[in-house]
Amino acid sequence: MTDINIKKILEENICDLAEIFDEYQIFYKQTPNQINNLQFLKDVIKNGAIFHVAYINQKAVGFTGVYFSYSSVSAKKIAIINDLFVLSDNRKYGIGKKIMKSTIAYLKNSGISHIRWCTQQNNIKAQKFYQEFSDNRSQWLHYDLESL
Repeated sequence: MTDINIKKILEENICDLAEIFDEYQIFYKQTPNQINNLQFLKDVIKNGAIFHVAYINQKAVGFTGVYFSYSSVSAKKIAIINDLFVLSDNRKYGIGKKIMKSTIAYLKNSGISHIRWCTQQNNIKAQKFYQEFSDNRSQWLHYDLESL
């Protein structure tokens, strides 16, 4: 395995992210729409979202997506690592770990005091992976409401 390089996505290299974003949606059994995805990525980055992409031989192979929210309890801005994805052919090489470490370091260096991520309750493999970064499991239950 060659070197893994991590880069923050800016508007000029957003197409690198868009290519693997489609694969991410397919992984979650969604039908990608490339035009919609590209516009979505441009919009969320313009509004402060951060994406880090892992490259091997200048090919994008994985990413994290970070969105921001606020905590009324702590009166601070918090980061939510909403997405972590590595192309299936590139798993087992430590790419996910390297992207997470890079993303967490970036957020800490940016002054973010609280970083959150989640996974499905039945995804034991992901839970074990995330426990390498923090074993501080939230005591909060999260609910989802699909708009009609």
